[in-house]
Amino acid sequence: MQDTQTITDVLLIGTQGTVQRLLQDEQTGQIYPVNNVFVSIINNAMVEEDKGEYTVTEPLFNPLRGILWKNNVCKLRAHFRTDDKNIKVLKSLKGVDITPEVPEE
Repeated sequence: MQDTQTITDVLLIGTQGTVQRLLQDEQTGQIYPVNNVFVSIINNAMVEEDKGEYTVTEPLFNPLRGILWKNNVCKLRAHFRTDDKNIKVLKSLKGVDITPEVPEE
């Protein structure tokens, strides 16, 4: 089963200084930390649409395989971070909507 995750604006610093971006499942409220390097790699501005490349999908979640971004040219998979330093923070944020607000037009 794969659900789309929302990339939030929330960053946590792990025990070894690793910057972790929080992704949230909007349906369950569950929070998933992933190394921010992976989030930064995905840049749809670099997609070569004139050469037939599609934009990269929103991250897909699979509880056993982690997070997956993909298009017709490549796939990038990242596993979730586990970090004892932020367990209380992650538990406290579960169910709290931390997804970015979409401005009204």
